Amino acid sequence: MVDSAEIDSLREAGELLLTYQGQVKRDAQEITVPDHIGEPRTILLNPTLTPVENAQVYFCRYRKATRAAEEVDTRIAALVPDLAYAEQLTADLALAESRPEIDGARDALAAAGWAQKAHRSGGSRGQVSGPRRFEVDGFTIYVGRNARQNETVTFKRAGPDDLWLHARDQPGAHVIVKSGGRAVPDDVLQRAAELAAYYSPARGERQVGVAVTERRFVRRARGGHPGLVTYRNERTVWVTG
Repeated sequence: MVDSAEIDSLREAGELLLTYQGQVKRDAQEITVPDHIGEPRTILLNPTLTPVENAQVYFCRYRKATRAAEEVDTRIAALVPDLAYAEQLTADLALAESRPEIDGARDALAAAGWAQKAHRSGGSRGQVSGPRRFEVDGFTIYVGRNARQNETVTFKRAGPDDLWLHARDQPGAHVIVKSGGRAVPDDVLQRAAELAAYYSPARGERQVGVAVTERRFVRRARGGHPGLVTYRNERTVWVTG
């Protein structure tokens, strides 16, 4: 990343050298001249080059730094989904309760192109359990405990009117309350929020903010990674992790 002030400094150095080129002594390694606001500015020189050639070097560095600054923002934006998915897989490992679930995180890394595919003997994989299901006062609650399960509960088991919950600013579980448009009692919502906090890296914290919105307001995030979403129209429920 290139600081904008550094970019402007390169351009200014080239402009000042062209303005004061007549004052540059032969074989000089630097020159001090007034900058655009009258303050003294020392500019380093290549003594084997003419003042104009030195100015061209600064302009070349300015153009290169400008292009780099423009490209960095684009590259960072492209890597944001990858970083979020890596954090989710880290949470998947932390919350794994069996060897097959650990293997599942490794498989997800391989599917993303970040690790070699593991070779396992025929019987070593074991049974991978699905999303957790809870019944609370007549409402079914589904909890996805890794990226693949999050994809399943959010986009296959939830209807548009169901409630969707997720610990704020954390990877971890997607939780669905199958409301079918019914009003969800506070105690049911509280229990669902506690599950979202428990199945996240915030487990054990005294205060955890859990985002709650309708499933209709949840969309897959750009980047193509399973279980990564964006959401809107949410409110926050505070619980103990």
